[in-house]
Amino acid sequence: AAPESDGSSSEGLGGAAGWAAVFREFGSFKVFMPAFAIFVCTANWQIIETALPPATLDALGWGTVQVSAVLGFNSILSMTMTVIAAILVKYLSDTTMVASGFFCWFVAGLLMDSWWIRGAPAWRFIVPTIIGLTGFPIIGPSLQALFSKAVIGRPEITPILGRMWSFFTMTGTIAGSIAPIFVGAMVLRSPEKIDSGTNAHELTSYALYVPIFSGLCIVGFLYDKFILHADDDGILLMDDSVVSERSSLLRANPEKRRSSVAALKAALHAETD
Repeated sequence: AAPESDGSSSEGLGGAAGWAAVFREFGSFKVFMPAFAIFVCTANWQIIETALPPATLDALGWGTVQVSAVLGFNSILSMTMTVIAAILVKYLSDTTMVASGFFCWFVAGLLMDSWWIRGAPAWRFIVPTIIGLTGFPIIGPSLQALFSKAVIGRPEITPILGRMWSFFTMTGTIAGSIAPIFVGAMVLRSPEKIDSGTNAHELTSYALYVPIFSGLCIVGFLYDKFILHADDDGILLMDDSVVSERSSLLRANPEKRRSSVAALKAALHAETD
């Protein structure tokens, strides 16, 4: 006789039913917040990538060399912050790391809206860019860890785990497609509009989407931390051990491996769609 299904197989969760289950899971706050946050983080980055070159061209007369120099410096800064984040994550919780990164974007967004003005000194364009990009590498790894802790180790969603991870990744891709269009059409002011009025700001008030949505992420993750106690959660492995992003990859007992990456690989190689 065929063995009875334990509910963890992919039977009944293919096609539309599988995607319906994915969307139901993303209705959970702990699953939704990391996906929303990666969307916001990517959209925030686009205001720099899309608006900085034309804004500095109009306000400061910068060309590609000056803009490339600023972004090149920020590439070095991002690499440095990635190393610092790898150290800080051993001492700070994932939600604290993410909230701190979005606080950088919150401050940067307010400064961009108020400081990016025609005729302003160059440092008023550079400082908000540096502050915003400082938060970028702080957010990413901890966001993935929070999403992992929300979905890994739950047998009931193992059949749709691959789809959930793809949808989580897709949220950033969607933001990367929508945000440049929004910034170009609604956020960036044309030189003609600046010439025709008394408002010398390079950005419209729609630029406040950066601090507004970053603030929502901060509130959401603080709620997750202090009300839902997200940092008490971990990834449950086959040996009933619980791990998080701050767990050591080495254990005193060499026969038992402890790694969020190991847990993720084990789950993705399970019976999924």
